[in-house]
Amino acid sequence: MARPLRVLEELLNDVRVGRFRPDETRSGRFRDVVLEGCPMGESFASTPFSLVGEWVEASEPCNKPREVEVTNQNRESAEIIEVDPDSPKREEEDNASSEAPDTSTSSDESAAVLSGARRPLRVPTVPDSLKLAQHTKLRTLHCMEKEHQLILLCGRKAVPERYGVVEEVTAGDVTEPGKTLPFIEKQRRLRAQQTRITGISHKHEQQASHALIDAAFNILETGAVVYLPPSKCASRDAEIQSEAKNKQKQLLTLEQGTIKATASDALVSVDIGTEMKLMYALQREKRSIQQEGDKVSNPPPKKQKQPKPGAQRSPSQCTAIDKDPGRSENFPVYICDITNEEQFLNLRTYLEKERSAILHAHFAPSCGTASRARERPIPGFKTAPKPLRSDAHPDGLPNLTESEHQRVSEANRSYAAMSELIFALVELGVSISIENPRNSLLWKTSFLKHLLGKLPTYHVCTFHHCMHGGKRDKDTAWYSFNPRDPQRDLFASLALKCNKQHQHAPWKPYVDASGKRIFPTADEAAYPHLLCERVAYILRTQAKKAGFIFPTDLHQQLDHTNVSAKRQLFTTQPRGGRLRPLVSEFSGYVTVVTLPDRPEILEQTLRTLPKGARICHRVLQQRGWNRDDMAQKSRTVVVDERCGTDGQCEVVNIGIPREPSEFIQEALNKGHPRDIIANIRDAERDLLLNLVHQPCSVRFQKRAAFMKKWLKRSLELKESEQKLHDSLAPHLVPILMGKRLLLWKEILIDLAYSDVAVIDDVVKGFALTGWAPQTGVFHKHVRKPSLTTQELRKRAAGLNAAVTGSLENSTEGPHDQYAWDETMEEVQKGWLGVSDGSSECVIAKRFPLVQGSKVRLIDDFSICGTNSAYGMTEKLRVQSIDELTAYLAYILDSTEGAACPALVGRTFDLKHAYKQFGVDEWHSKFLNIAVRKPGGSYGLFKVYALPFGASGSVTSFLRVACSIAYIGTYGLDITWTSFFDDFTVLCTQEE
Repeated sequence: MARPLRVLEELLNDVRVGRFRPDETRSGRFRDVVLEGCPMGESFASTPFSLVGEWVEASEPCNKPREVEVTNQNRESAEIIEVDPDSPKREEEDNASSEAPDTSTSSDESAAVLSGARRPLRVPTVPDSLKLAQHTKLRTLHCMEKEHQLILLCGRKAVPERYGVVEEVTAGDVTEPGKTLPFIEKQRRLRAQQTRITGISHKHEQQASHALIDAAFNILETGAVVYLPPSKCASRDAEIQSEAKNKQKQLLTLEQGTIKATASDALVSVDIGTEMKLMYALQREKRSIQQEGDKVSNPPPKKQKQPKPGAQRSPSQCTAIDKDPGRSENFPVYICDITNEEQFLNLRTYLEKERSAILHAHFAPSCGTASRARERPIPGFKTAPKPLRSDAHPDGLPNLTESEHQRVSEANRSYAAMSELIFALVELGVSISIENPRNSLLWKTSFLKHLLGKLPTYHVCTFHHCMHGGKRDKDTAWYSFNPRDPQRDLFASLALKCNKQHQHAPWKPYVDASGKRIFPTADEAAYPHLLCERVAYILRTQAKKAGFIFPTDLHQQLDHTNVSAKRQLFTTQPRGGRLRPLVSEFSGYVTVVTLPDRPEILEQTLRTLPKGARICHRVLQQRGWNRDDMAQKSRTVVVDERCGTDGQCEVVNIGIPREPSEFIQEALNKGHPRDIIANIRDAERDLLLNLVHQPCSVRFQKRAAFMKKWLKRSLELKESEQKLHDSLAPHLVPILMGKRLLLWKEILIDLAYSDVAVIDDVVKGFALTGWAPQTGVFHKHVRKPSLTTQELRKRAAGLNAAVTGSLENSTEGPHDQYAWDETMEEVQKGWLGVSDGSSECVIAKRFPLVQGSKVRLIDDFSICGTNSAYGMTEKLRVQSIDELTAYLAYILDSTEGAACPALVGRTFDLKHAYKQFGVDEWHSKFLNIAVRKPGGSYGLFKVYALPFGASGSVTSFLRVACSIAYIGTYGLDITWTSFFDDFTVLCTQEE
């Protein structure tokens, strides 16, 4: 009975104080009242101000906002602050601040709910030309021009009964981490809402997610005026589905007759919707399942999900490459064994394709066999690891056991492959570095000596890990070479030796609770976090010198990078950090100069700065720092007096968040994100302006001259065209019949098109495996194939058996006859050829797909591995409805104040688009498709025309479509967009 009595007591208390008036109508039952004796004079209202009914002035807040004094924010001139960490005055201030009473709101969650506690801050101020209006029920803030009374800045009408002008309000501290309600409390509130609001459903899409309830609770608890975007207002069902996707996967294993479930985020997701897909997945992973009663043998081991190494990377990202993903901590690893010839060649090809996007490559070869620790006895242990190398025999001791010899040989092969890879990277202009203990025998092996002897020069930096955040004084050597600046040591600033001013963790091995012997050297294999930060900032500086762009806001990001998420600017904002904010985060920076191993001043400074301030850059200085230079770059400089101007120090830049008023003004200056994505090229802008401002006769004359010129040229090329068609591969003759290929090529050359080579590929046929060519038409974006053509050929037999077996065992479908008839028609047209399957080939499965009233034939080249063997060098892009909308918006903007001519549009669909172009001669023999015959069995056919379902077909056809669109735009002044095989034309009604 405790819970019902507590709820009843709360209800009676609300009636006593007048907050709940049961005799009123539903809209007037709940009132905002201020209790006498309420701490800080706060009310029970969900917001610290009240705007009711007509246009009224905002009420004064219950208490004044707390103001945080920030000493180092002088905008007029830079300020140099000398700080003595040992000063008695500072100690007194620190003690006083630590002993000061806590005036913040109660941390007790239930008390916060009952009291409506808030920590008020100032409301964001707006420019002088604007004022704020607040919705009386939703409590949302809106901008309005001062001379307007009923129109918001976004153009919506502000109904007087719903909006009031805000002179001064208070808002909660939104930077503080939000609290969450217990699950039981969430359920209670949902039930209360169902009781209070009747007549509508509170289930499924109408039931708020727990995250939304927590967000609303924090608004109530803090009194913060917080904007909740639509993307955060999800339903409970959507939240459960999202949690299910992110839930840890379960690995089932059979151990001593018992099935055990182990949680693992590293399990690979595999589609096993059909028997064929299951068989393909097992063959691809080179595993098998044998079922004997209820026993399952050979369970798949844990495997970390392998990322696509060719996914687009900004300069601040990196790709980890290792043959053992278990060495990574919460970071995806591209699994590659460089001692495997095929995997090594794949990696080399990938690096060559990505050469312009690679800044630096760091190598940390395994030093297990080359460790000097093997030479030292371990006190308290009878057995110790044996030395496997020596100064006299750095490549391996003689008379090793078979297992020891195998281990040393594997390490030597990895050293040799690493050396070859480094040579290749240096030729590509990529800087490299190698890390190992300073006394490691790795540096004396013949492989490293050969490598270092071939480099023009190299630099060696040695340091102790304890000076970079490590627990022990591990002595590390860091070899590096930068072909962009060979004479400069890229990592010279890391050379810090232990100053003996701190304690170290012991190196002595120990036995843990389970009886396992633990070697501290294994703990030091991972780099300290501080060392990683310092290396990252060194490389960031080099990246800027090499021309890499680090965008600070959305405008810069979309101007310099190709982000697929930018299409979401028109709808909901994408989650995560894929898109930079519209307004940059920081308004300025504070510079702190401190000793590398004494971060006290840095920590003190961070505590005095506004919330949200964080370290943005840090660099070690071996030869001191310059006061004047620091003052010019930063508005405030905080200096540890122990740092001399000529000694070793670390310079740390801290970003200061923008003030709310400054943020709003900058957002207004940036404009709507719609203007960012509507990025129209200059030539297209001229075309659109001519469409609405230029007489049609001018365009008619240009098109007539273009057609006259090239019709005449087509007659001159008639014999050459015939000779070209006679020399085509036999399977391409019927496909390319009637196409004026030489004329097409000359037009592209005359218009200075970047991908003239597309016509050469049309003539010889397109390749559907290997690497797609780099055209310059699309943004550079490398996606490495997961299979080489050689690996595909090796797996073909097993994959083909899975495809044909699935067709033989499948049941008859309602569209099998249609699929067979269409296939035979394609054979008659020369798009397919009958195959007996005797030669080497891969077999794809053709199946009918119902799309509304239409049945489309799909050739599944993923199931046979063909799509996995096709690599991309560019990110394909089509002109969707977004581009057409951008064109129309630009036309409307350009005709502001003038009459816009009537515009009409039409879409042209290229008939049998893919079938108008063919594959090359080798792929016409290697690629087969299997089609189920009506009544059973299947038929095999060779692929001559581009199949619908192959990744290479999409790339090949888009190259063709872009060349056609280019001729129409720049040769004929046609305003249109190209979306695969659909061309949408826009013109005036007069045209």
